[in-house]
Amino acid sequence: MTSEFRPTEPVRLYNLLLPSPDVSQVGTWPPEGDMPTLHHQQRTIEEVEAAGFHGMLAPTAYSNFVDNWVQITMLLARTHRIEMLGAIRPNQVHPAQFAKQCASILQLVGRRLSLNVVLGGWDVDDRIIGAVETAEQRLARAEEWLTILHETWEGSGIAQDYSHKGRFYDIEGLRIYPALEKRPEIFLSGMTDEAIRLSGMFADTHVLWAEKPEDTRRSIERVWGISAAHGRRVRIALRMHVIVRETEEEAWRAAEHIAARIDPQVAETRAAQIRAQGSVSRRGQLSLAQGEARIGRHLWTGTGAARFGASVSVVGDAEQVTEQLMEFRRMGVDDLILSGYPKEREARRFGQLVTQRLMDADLEFRRDCRSPSRGGQDA
Repeated sequence: MTSEFRPTEPVRLYNLLLPSPDVSQVGTWPPEGDMPTLHHQQRTIEEVEAAGFHGMLAPTAYSNFVDNWVQITMLLARTHRIEMLGAIRPNQVHPAQFAKQCASILQLVGRRLSLNVVLGGWDVDDRIIGAVETAEQRLARAEEWLTILHETWEGSGIAQDYSHKGRFYDIEGLRIYPALEKRPEIFLSGMTDEAIRLSGMFADTHVLWAEKPEDTRRSIERVWGISAAHGRRVRIALRMHVIVRETEEEAWRAAEHIAARIDPQVAETRAAQIRAQGSVSRRGQLSLAQGEARIGRHLWTGTGAARFGASVSVVGDAEQVTEQLMEFRRMGVDDLILSGYPKEREARRFGQLVTQRLMDADLEFRRDCRSPSRGGQDA
């Protein structure tokens, strides 16, 4: 166990709310699965809530079938418990407008909104709105954008008269009212030193994609090391897929089925991303998927040739999946962002097979961390 990690709160579980067809097999073209209708997404959320998940991540991309923030707003209005973790790239929307939008959502539905601020570039999307930038420009913009969000939310209220003049944004006379009782929790992602520095300044949680266990451990310690310059330890969220079945053999058969129909054009499009400029983390996941499919006894990268983002899946029976997730937990992971194919069915399966087992193992881990033999205080 990493000596710095002494969790006091239970691990939080997030699932994925994909604004595109909910496929059973990755890489088909066109994608084959339930469309992201309001009915289907609400039904998926019900399964996710019943399975013990805290929230859902809604990723952002113009290639998605529906806009993630339209989806988030509509679904928050139709649910009562689930938290939405909405992804946003700073160059996509003006910070004054976005600060007001988020404040409005919080005022209407309560404290069930968090932000996943994506620092990596995505030239395909950025060209659509004429916003392609260098890495230096992108990160400088993000720092100013996040500064404005923090200042407007912290100073919100009837007397607010917020103005800002900077490199990217000019604001005069902004007021957010009623005052926010608590700002949204901020998740940041990105693996350059500058991205991690911004996490130390602004983020509550830094999001990593799962890798080989030894590489994941190094990434966590690197985030802690760089962000510690700001006198705090950011939380760690780890993003991956889960394929769990009653037996290990069934789980591996399910994994093979998921990647059995990858269209050659889809595979080539994904491979081309390795050569493209953009997110360091995304290129790392794509490169990982080009090697051996099994990177550990229960870790598999077979979906990586057919999808953007996370490539690593945990594969096995309930006990094996729980132990693999707990291995990451013991390294310093606070939040697990998990998904399966299709989302609704696999969330239900996770709830039936893993959730209680994982919560019990996590409780025992936290008790162990607090025991006198571990250097903590008895409780």
